[in-house]
Amino acid sequence: MTVHRFNALCLAVLFFIVWPITTANGEKLRVGLIDPIDGYGLPIQHLPDLRRCLVAVDDSGDIGNSIHLAKCFRDVISVPDHSVEGVCGRPVKLPRHWDLNASHRLYRGVACGPWRPRTIVRDTLLEQQSSPQSPDPWSKWKPLVESNVPNDVVVRIDDQGTDDQGTWQVAFDWDANLVIGEDEVFTLPPARLEQPHLFRRDDAILMMQPVGNPTSESADEIRLKCWTISGSTRDTDRRSEPSLLTLLLQASGDLPNERAGIELVWLDVGGLLPADLGAAMDAAQRLDCEVVFANLGQPGNVATDTAQLLASLSHQTGVAVVVNQRTTVAPDFVAHPAKTSIPDIAEFRDRKQPGSSEAFRRATKLMLQDLRSLRHTVAEQPGSEPTGPIDALFGESASAINSQRFQRIDAGMQVVARIPLDAVDGRVRLSDDGPAIPLHQVEGIRLYDLHGQRIGGPELVDGPAFDHGWPTHTLDHRGGYVIAPETIKWKGKVWNTTDRQCRLSWTRGTAPMLEKTTNRTESEQPETIQLIGSQETPDTLLLSAVTRVERLDRKEESEVPSAVRQSASHLLNRGPSVQSWWYRASSNPGTVRHQTVLQELDETVPAWDQSHLQCWTLLETGWLQTPADRLGAFRHSSPQAEWILVQAVKLPTSPKQAPRLVLASRFEQKADDAPWKRTQHQRRASDPVSSTDKRLWVDEYNGTIPSISMHGAEILWYAFHSPAEQSPATRWLRLSANPNEPAEPHDWLWHYDHDPVAELLQQRLLAGSSPSKILSRTPKPEETLDDPVAWRLYLLALDQPTLRKQHLNEVIAAADHVLELCQQRLGPLPGQETSAAPGSETAGPERTPAFSTPPDPAGILAYAWAADAAYRQVRAIGYRELPDVIATHPIKDMESQNREFESAFGRLCGIVDIHDPRFALALVRHDRRRGHPAKAYEVLYRHAHEGPAMPWYFKKERDLWSDSGWEPLRRLGHARWFLRQANEPVMH
Repeated sequence: MTVHRFNALCLAVLFFIVWPITTANGEKLRVGLIDPIDGYGLPIQHLPDLRRCLVAVDDSGDIGNSIHLAKCFRDVISVPDHSVEGVCGRPVKLPRHWDLNASHRLYRGVACGPWRPRTIVRDTLLEQQSSPQSPDPWSKWKPLVESNVPNDVVVRIDDQGTDDQGTWQVAFDWDANLVIGEDEVFTLPPARLEQPHLFRRDDAILMMQPVGNPTSESADEIRLKCWTISGSTRDTDRRSEPSLLTLLLQASGDLPNERAGIELVWLDVGGLLPADLGAAMDAAQRLDCEVVFANLGQPGNVATDTAQLLASLSHQTGVAVVVNQRTTVAPDFVAHPAKTSIPDIAEFRDRKQPGSSEAFRRATKLMLQDLRSLRHTVAEQPGSEPTGPIDALFGESASAINSQRFQRIDAGMQVVARIPLDAVDGRVRLSDDGPAIPLHQVEGIRLYDLHGQRIGGPELVDGPAFDHGWPTHTLDHRGGYVIAPETIKWKGKVWNTTDRQCRLSWTRGTAPMLEKTTNRTESEQPETIQLIGSQETPDTLLLSAVTRVERLDRKEESEVPSAVRQSASHLLNRGPSVQSWWYRASSNPGTVRHQTVLQELDETVPAWDQSHLQCWTLLETGWLQTPADRLGAFRHSSPQAEWILVQAVKLPTSPKQAPRLVLASRFEQKADDAPWKRTQHQRRASDPVSSTDKRLWVDEYNGTIPSISMHGAEILWYAFHSPAEQSPATRWLRLSANPNEPAEPHDWLWHYDHDPVAELLQQRLLAGSSPSKILSRTPKPEETLDDPVAWRLYLLALDQPTLRKQHLNEVIAAADHVLELCQQRLGPLPGQETSAAPGSETAGPERTPAFSTPPDPAGILAYAWAADAAYRQVRAIGYRELPDVIATHPIKDMESQNREFESAFGRLCGIVDIHDPRFALALVRHDRRRGHPAKAYEVLYRHAHEGPAMPWYFKKERDLWSDSGWEPLRRLGHARWFLRQANEPVMH
């Protein structure tokens, strides 16, 4: 059942349950509904019923609908034009009847995301061409979709009226035409401000709710939540079968006589992720819900896992849960805590059968007639139902199950096969001459381990289809079960898995992976490996890098940068059922395409239930990746170093310690490396414990492991393949870093990052000194003083962020002094009249190669100081061109300014790698001032992923996107920088 099928289901039923009830004095039944609100698709005729029974909305289990609104001061309001400077960067015309005098407060904000009304208009805006250039340099930087096109939001609050005092008027520029139309204005009366408000506009149903203390006249910031329940042009999916709400409607007349109707609490949960569900169930308990109905038909959801979790949360919160699909814990649609002990593999018995909607209708009717049975179910002890052996689930078919063919299961239209104990990879052949299809790529097939627990979960079907499997998943499949539907679809054709031609094939071996430890970083090494297995291997093998595994370091919240904590503030303290931890990942070296977070399994440490964990990815720029991911789900990687917020449902049986996690990264696909040649080939007696065959092959190969830096990784995974196209992995090679390898001596970059002078200034700031006071207490050294430390202290005091624009020429001169003193130790520094930076489109003289770093500690330190001074000098020269600087200090000779910038930039390029994140902003400025904003943005995105760019990343992005000439990109740049300035998460 899709999300759209279930959406009308819950609401229509719950609304109409109230309709036939006439008992005036009876107590109403408070019902919670777990389902996403945006895009619900409620028919417009049900709006009166929704108004009648909706009493509360809680979004503890979801984010993204909260609009930050900042107070408009007089400098952004134009009374003559009757407009306000919108967040998206242009004046927005306000309704003519709005009085802009001082008795009314104005606030401005921005809305993004799907489901907003007038989708077609924003789609049209995306189709507009940015410029007549051909080819368009921005073509690869236009990943925008309609949901990313922001619209301005303006709120007017009446402070002095009598009847209208405190009234909110909310205006949305949905069509992005910079004019607020009358049909884009909504009025929220003061008497019910903190309750949900429902509105109709044509075929749209919208809901709004102010947050916090919306009546405070002194508030510079307020917040508004807004949902589009229906009416978006995306809402075109009409249900072909009765929804949960419709089925509840049919049973609405069966409430006990003492019940006067239903009160609806809408629990907004977008993806049924574990911590989101925990937060929603805590809210249901807090809001006095007696029963919660949950839709398990959302995309990507595994109904068995979600129902098991809801059963445990039902017992923990004391709130009964009814789900709309039969599962192992909910055979009668009620989540039974006692049944959480049933293994996952039993879910084949709950495959949806015809008539299940009618069965759910009958079950709902019985539940509403006898709520005491629900309370009894909630009180069950979790996991108390005994379970028998796995084979007992298959009935009389158990003895016939084998690893070559599928066997029909007695219980229904499902088939099962065993996975050999020494299997490395499994494939299904649908016909004698057909392809060998990886099991996890066939819709409907699920893999289970020896204990009947599902392997991999939704990531096996929803993640990227890797050509050669995924070692951390593949190896866990060994010795379990594979269950499939009796008929499967492949390449547009239907196949019967019980046909004679359908067979299973396995790549097998007693040693599925080899392990080696290395001290190397970049050098290639000849190696000899020995493969032992029950199948003969080919004369040659190809070795390719597959996965990089990095242990994630857990961090205390105090160690998390403030920008990251601010972006995650609404995700913390979600309720007693949710627990959170912070982890840190390193920056991506650029060779990774996809990543996933996994538990590091250690037999000495209890592992968390994988289905109880989810993670959010945040960046120091203020970016929050949405939606959250299940552990094991694949996502595209980012070049920036990531902060990962892991959240878990906290149950009495949960481990006491934080989960141990690793970040597994999939390498970019590339051509296969040189083949490995077989040098030995013989047979020997097998090990009866690990293989059913009588004899084993022993093969020895010689080859070279490709040169890949560990880059802080714990493990590098390589896969051996047969040269045959699309072959599965024959063996895995696990290359581990040597934990005893001695640390490398500190290079100049270490000293650049650990600058004692910068640390001294930071300590003075933390002690309460202001930047101005620090500068006043740092006198300028005498011109003849040859003390680089004194000159550096003066340079850094001048170049503090809040002061540098006032002292640009002094910064440039002080940097010159430091560079001259460094040259006394290093010799002449490289310099160029015209820069020829890497990737520059403007040709210049041949670059002077960067000179070698001196080997002695004093020389290394001087090199770091020279790099620091050179970067600060380039930045100061570039700052002269900022509009606010030019306004007070106009540039009199632009030619001289250009020469000075190019000379300083050329010297910096000779000292440092200009693509290093520490210095990449200089290259961004270089490319932008030459009229190449698209190139500058590529540098910003690919290289300025840590260091000085972090606080200003979205400001730089706004400026470059504004130069693009493409209106949607310009609007989004302004919106993102507004949110970043307000310490709000950037999610679009």
